[in-house]
Amino acid sequence: MDVKGLELGGFDPRGIRGQALAYTTSSHGGDYLTAFMVGPEILGKPVSLDRLSLKGKAGILQVFENIAAVLDSLVFCPFSVFALNEELCSALLLSATGMEISPAELLKIGERIYNLERTYNLKAGFTRKDDTLPERLFGNEEENEGYGLPGKEFEAAIQEYYHYRGWNEEGVPLLEKLKELELSC
Repeated sequence: MDVKGLELGGFDPRGIRGQALAYTTSSHGGDYLTAFMVGPEILGKPVSLDRLSLKGKAGILQVFENIAAVLDSLVFCPFSVFALNEELCSALLLSATGMEISPAELLKIGERIYNLERTYNLKAGFTRKDDTLPERLFGNEEENEGYGLPGKEFEAAIQEYYHYRGWNEEGVPLLEKLKELELSC
């Protein structure tokens, strides 16, 4: 039960659908800390989201991923996302280093990191085919079992995620996105 060779974290993605999407889009596989969607879907932090829906999760997910990339870069505990937002991170960075980086700039840094990781993975041979979950987590849509993830809805959410990221339908960052982020990959 893995994504991109990394075993899934301790949360069943069938019952936490945003986390399912997070496992799928993570640059290093089924890691729940790349974007801790359990926060909003189970704990209601920082907002409460319906854990059994994929609607609207793609846009939120990429923001969580960007914040997590920044927290990793600042060497903060990943669970500090419950206490810290980009405004507090900006203030802490200023206090510790004297560097004045706005909250919006921090999120842009996180977006740069995530896109750089993606381009690295593409060069390492990962493709759109790797952005999925183990087959047994998906339900039989013809029989409408209701226990597994809805395959068509899940694929649509991945495409929506790619759109929000500025990637093409194969998950490759568009040249315009790379230029915007000042990446020459």
